[in-house]
Amino acid sequence: MPRPDDDHTGARIREQRRLARLTQRELSDRIPYSLSLLNQVECGARPASAGLVKAVAEALKLDTSRLTGPASVASLSPDRLAALVTPIREALDAYDLGPHPQLADVRPVSVLIEGADEACRQVRAAHLRAAANVLPALIVELTHTASTAPTTAVWRALASAYRTAHDVALKLGYPDLSRVALDRMGWAAGRASDPCLGAVQLYKRAILVRNSTSLRLIRSGHGLLTGQTHREAVAGGGPRPPAAGAAGAGGGVGAARGGAHTRAAGGGAGR
Repeated sequence: MPRPDDDHTGARIREQRRLARLTQRELSDRIPYSLSLLNQVECGARPASAGLVKAVAEALKLDTSRLTGPASVASLSPDRLAALVTPIREALDAYDLGPHPQLADVRPVSVLIEGADEACRQVRAAHLRAAANVLPALIVELTHTASTAPTTAVWRALASAYRTAHDVALKLGYPDLSRVALDRMGWAAGRASDPCLGAVQLYKRAILVRNSTSLRLIRSGHGLLTGQTHREAVAGGGPRPPAAGAAGAGGGVGAARGGAHTRAAGGGAGR
C-alpha cells in the first residue's frame, strides 16, 4: 500500500478537482484517461504522466504549475503544520541572544540577502510551504551575522525575513506568531534605520490589530516617510491621512511597500 503523501502531484490533482466540484468520474469523462488510472494517481499509487497532468490542467482550466509546483498547505494535518511553524517560532525567539554558538557554517551576506528576496518571492507566488521551509535557517544565519558583522544591508535582509515570517504565519493561521514576527521586523528595521521598512511594519500592525490604534499607526508610518520621528508621528504631529480613512491612508505606505527591496544595492527592503 502506498503511503498517503500530500506532496505528490496526484494529491494536488485531487485538491483542484474538489475545488472544481467534480467527482473522479466527472473529471475522467473530460480527459482521455480512465477512472481507474485517475484514482490511482490521486492516491499516489501511480505517478502522474506529463500527458495526464496536461489533460487535467486543460479540463480544469488551470496552468500545469498548479498541479506540479510546490504543494499547497491547505490540506496539511495540524501536526504537519506545527512541524512547519515550530522552527520559525524558535528562530524568532533567538533574536536577541547574540551569535549562535553552534553555527558552524554561515552563508555569505550576498547569498543571505538573495535568500531573503527569494523567500519573499515564494510568498508572493503563494508557495507558503517552500517559504516556511527556508525561513528558520535564513533567520538564524542573518541573526548571527547581524550580531557578528552588522551592516545596514544585513539588518534590512533580516527585517525582510521577519516580514516574510509574519506573512507565512498569518496565512497558515497562526496570528500570535505573526504578531511576534512583526515585532521582530520593527526591531530590525530600527537598526537598519530604514523608514520604508518601518512604515511598512506600522501599516501591517494597523491591519493586524484593526482597532482604534490602527489610524495612529498609519499616521506614524506616514510620519516616518516624511522624515518625522516615530514619537512625533504617534503624538499626532504627522500628516493626516486622506479623508477616505484607514484604507486610503495606506496608499502612501503601500507605495513604500512596492518600492523597497532587501538588496544592498537597492537601499530598501520590501515587497
